[in-house]
Amino acid sequence: MHFHATRLLVSNFRESLEFYRDVLDFKGWHNDEMEYAYFEKQQLALFARERMPAALARVATPPSSQFVLQFEVDDVDEVSSNF
Repeated sequence: MHFHATRLLVSNFRESLEFYRDVLDFKGWHNDEMEYAYFEKQQLALFARERMPAALARVATPPSSQFVLQFEVDDVDEVSSNF
């Protein structure tokens, strides 16, 4: 398991993207339709808060947290069996 990124759950994706990309000059990629951006060097992602429940495959209200820590694993089934 290794750390991938801090995902900020933002209320205004477009405004947040413009700030990190245009003001702070972070380089990366984004998908306007999915309201997701990733800045690899900073290990920072932006994601529209209201899309988070669907991304977790459940119907719920958007989370109250401001961020999510993302980790990557080679085998999800193997790692999840250890919890």
